[in-house]
Amino acid sequence: MEVLKVLATTFERDVVDTGDGRKSTYWSFYSAGTEFVWRQQTLLSISLFTQGDESAGYDPYPRRLFDAFGNDAGRREIEQIFGAPEETGVWEKEWILYRDQNGTELHFEFDENDRLWSVGVTMKGWQDF
Repeated sequence: MEVLKVLATTFERDVVDTGDGRKSTYWSFYSAGTEFVWRQQTLLSISLFTQGDESAGYDPYPRRLFDAFGNDAGRREIEQIFGAPEETGVWEKEWILYRDQNGTELHFEFDENDRLWSVGVTMKGWQDF
């Protein structure tokens, strides 16, 4: 796994109460532009910040993620590869979602210029943890 080579660095750990009596643990690999979210000792989600996130202190993820497009791809380019998204919306940034990608949810967020800002992979059934 290429991501593990990139993450061979220190990280910060933060435990957050999700407001529903459960706690999530965040592992933040700032220099690698990567965040892991754990709940009940299960990895629920990985976010890779392709452009970095200055406000949160993340550098850009340093390696190419997809063979078919670069880390700065536009939304249209991604939709040409994956097809029409199953869900779209805006939460801090515009996003698109594909379900059942190898048993996961694949989430793309875009900046104000419609360029890829982050990629998230979330396990199916994360809501049950």
